[in-house]
This record gives sequence, structure tokens and C-alpha cells, in this order.
Amino acid sequence: MAEKSSKKKLTWREYNLILTVLGIAIVLAAYFLGYSKYSEKNTALEEEIGTRKAYLTELNDCYNNLTTYESGIAQAKANITKNLNKLPKGEVKENGKKTSGINDEDFLLYLMQASEAVGADLQTVDFQSSNLVADFDCFIDGEMKHVEGYQTGTTSSGTLNYNQLKSYLDYIYAKTNNTTFVDSVNVSYNAEASNLNSTISLSKYYVIYEGAQYSAEPLPNVNYGTRDPFGTAGTPAAPATTAAPATTAAPATTAAPATTTAA
Repeated sequence: MAEKSSKKKLTWREYNLILTVLGIAIVLAAYFLGYSKYSEKNTALEEEIGTRKAYLTELNDCYNNLTTYESGIAQAKANITKNLNKLPKGEVKENGKKTSGINDEDFLLYLMQASEAVGADLQTVDFQSSNLVADFDCFIDGEMKHVEGYQTGTTSSGTLNYNQLKSYLDYIYAKTNNTTFVDSVNVSYNAEASNLNSTISLSKYYVIYEGAQYSAEPLPNVNYGTRDPFGTAGTPAAPATTAAPATTAAPATTAAPATTTAA
């Protein structure tokens, strides 16, 4: 008698159940492995779309006000050009590096003109080295250029009266452009001369950029010599005149011998 097989055969119903479970497992695996990644990408895309919508709204707003913006930009460029034209231009080499900026003689000539205009007596002048105070980019002559702004100054001393001091300050702030500023003023009364001993510190500003044209101030004509041509140093005293030699007195006349009295 043949032995019965120990293996149990699956029924058609059991096959269907297994296939259904496998199908569900495949769907779940596809969801977790595929759809979740798609969902993350979709979320990121929706966020990007939201950001771009906000940017598009901003661009539309700019476009709707394009005329106003263009007018403002043109006005800003005009103001930059106007203010830069008020500033002296420092000297520039071909490679774009500055040399010495504006010359000390330019500042000295300005001080001479200011003193002469008010009748002050300019006596001494000390110059300060230039310092970088600004560094920016802007449009100049239709091109974007790198601009460096420098400050230089002087400390001068001399004598003047109260009215001349007021006129001197008015000359600096009203009679010249706004690139000259008063840093400090120190005065003391000179009772002997009935005027003021003054020490005034001034600052001037200039810019340097590629293509800037430096224009030195024309200096006055002076005579050749070794003395200070600007009158800022003490004038040397004239040498003392040599006294003429004393005139030799004529020798005293010899008295005539006394006449002998006759006996």
C-alpha cells in the first residue's frame, strides 16, 4: 500500500490570498519607497513656486512703477556726478593706483587766497598726510567705477582781528565749495598789537578713480631767489649796516711859543 504524501497542496483560494497579500505589500513598498520621495519633491516644488510667485509680484510692482524708478535712478546719477564734480580729483597712474593725491601747493594757494581776501597775516602752515575715508562703486560717465575718497588737512597760524576772523570763516563755507571744512579754531588776544593770534585747522577732501583728471592749481609767478615765495616763513631780518669808520680828528694845532719879554 502506497504511503500518502506528507505535503499539503494549497488550494486555489489560498493562492489567491497569498497573491493578494503580496500585492498589498508591493503597493505599500511602492508608497514608502516611491511616493514618499515624490511627495517630498512635490512639497519642495510648491515652496519654490510660492517663492517665485512672491518675486514675480515684486517684479510686477517694479514694472508698474518703472517710470518712477527710472526717474529716481537718473536723479541719483545726476546727484553723484554733481557732488563728485565738487571734489578735486587726485592724480592717478595708468595702472589705477594713486600717486600723491592733490599737491600741498594747491592747499597752500587756497590758504593764501583766503588770507588775502580778508586781509589776514598768514605766517605758518603745517600739512597733514592724506587718509582714506570712503571706498565705494558708482556710475561715472556711464561706467561703473571704483572710487576712493581721501581727506587731507592743514594747520595754519597767523594774526587777524575779529571782523577778519568772521570773514575768514565765511570765505571757507560760503565763498568756496563744500569740500573745505573747519576742524578747529584757537584764538588768543594779543594786547600789544590789538589783534588775535589764531591757529585754524582745515580739512579738504578729494577722490581718486580710474580716468580721473588731476588739475593742479596755477601757482603765482615769483622772482627767482632763495626766500620763501609764499610769505609763510618768517622774513629774515636785513643784515645790520656796518657803521662807517670814525673820522680821524685833525691834529691839534701847535700853540705858538710864548714870546720872550724884553729885558
